[in-house]
Amino acid sequence: MRIEVGCNLREFMEYYERLASDNEWRGTFGFSELGTRWERVLVAKPELHLVWRENGEIIGHAIWHEKQH
Repeated sequence: MRIEVGCNLREFMEYYERLASDNEWRGTFGFSELGTRWERVLVAKPELHLVWRENGEIIGHAIWHEKQH
């Protein structure tokens, strides 16, 4: 397994859609949001996006964010 910073948006959307089709994960991540808020984050600040890869395929992800008070 390898961790990368940033990812091609189209590839990430395909991975995200695979998660959406999995009944175990459906409704857990808010899949309807990808085209709005999360997509803007992934495009504007790819350094905040981490993906886990295995055999060249995305198997996990995290989006880093900080809350300012």
